[in-house]
Amino acid sequence: MRLPIVWNNLRFLFKCNAEMDIGGVDLKIGEIEFAIYKVSQRKEARSAEKSRKSRVNIPYAVYNADEYARLSESPRVSEDNRKKYKKALAAFKKYFYVLENGFVVFSENYVLPIAKNLSDSDKLNGFINNMLEELSGE
Repeated sequence: MRLPIVWNNLRFLFKCNAEMDIGGVDLKIGEIEFAIYKVSQRKEARSAEKSRKSRVNIPYAVYNADEYARLSESPRVSEDNRKKYKKALAAFKKYFYVLENGFVVFSENYVLPIAKNLSDSDKLNGFINNMLEELSGE
């Protein structure tokens, strides 16, 4: 599927199809491939795979916001970890919305910096790395 998109005065032609999906690409804008992957707090799921230079890995947080809120206030959790849970929860709320049906969608704070920095891979990767740090509670 190829769709022309105009969003906030930014023009895109994006492409997605089954062949791309099999190759791990969720979206292609111009020559840049995007792979959206889940970020989890499970240790075994935290290691990120290195990707090709033309592919941008975009994190998608899968957190239980209610559990993070509980842990950030729990006296059984160390003060350092409570701070990390609070920071991670604040970042989650900054970059994602949770709909009534439980679906998690990207907020403008997530999408706009990515869209604005498509032509500058250093800025784009800097934003993504900063977002990952925020989502990890750092």
